[in-house]
Amino acid sequence: MKKLKVFSISAILIAICCSFLFSASVSAASKKRNKFDHKPSGNIYYYDENGHTVKGLVTIRGKKYYFNEKGIQQNGWQKIKGDYYFFQIRNGCYASMVTSQRVNGIYLTKSGKARYNSEEKRKLNLMVTANQVMRRVTKRNMSKPEKLWRCYLKAVSYGYGGTGNDYDFRYYYSNWDVSYAEDMFYRGHGDCFAFASAFAYLANAVGFEAKVISSGGHGWAEIKGEVCDPNWAKGTGHIERYYRMSYDLSGVDGRPYYRGNRAYVITI
Repeated sequence: MKKLKVFSISAILIAICCSFLFSASVSAASKKRNKFDHKPSGNIYYYDENGHTVKGLVTIRGKKYYFNEKGIQQNGWQKIKGDYYFFQIRNGCYASMVTSQRVNGIYLTKSGKARYNSEEKRKLNLMVTANQVMRRVTKRNMSKPEKLWRCYLKAVSYGYGGTGNDYDFRYYYSNWDVSYAEDMFYRGHGDCFAFASAFAYLANAVGFEAKVISSGGHGWAEIKGEVCDPNWAKGTGHIERYYRMSYDLSGVDGRPYYRGNRAYVITI
């Protein structure tokens, strides 16, 4: 009899606790309706009128946003059902679709879809890939400088070896940056121009204006007027020395002569 009473009391207490937890859960869910939710991880979600996270391409208060299969907001260049779109890159902020203007030289129509020719499609695929690589090597709650550093380390990690361009800088390519970046992203190895191009595309995915530069004999990237040379960093083992370096250090301690040799410059 005593055991039965103890069991009954325990069952009642469990029921009360479950009821309380369920009520708290419902209460919490009810607060997340028609609103964005910014997590400490940096992930941003949006809850619809029923309290469910949205997925895919959705319109919120007149602007379009894109959420992946886990409900996490995406930014930068995205390929959705065969079409290319660009969503604002603002660290920790809501990323709405960009329309009726050019981004990275690509025209975005009123609907947000990219308009492109065959060569521009190569660049679009490359920027989508760079965005994916950037996401794999960074965390969403990192600052832009932290993300840039991680992308630089990723660029340094690529292999040095034979490429489709055979180590010969093709200055007559109007889109030589695309050709060399493809070597790294699709084949995993390349020369100095490939290292520079790959990093420039990764930096662009982070949200920096990035340039890839060639003297005709050597290639490097430029961020905010500073030299980033992942190829030379890999070859010498001095990783930090060749990251965001002043042009004033050109030729110093074995560095290449960057200053005065910016013969070919492409802004991503």
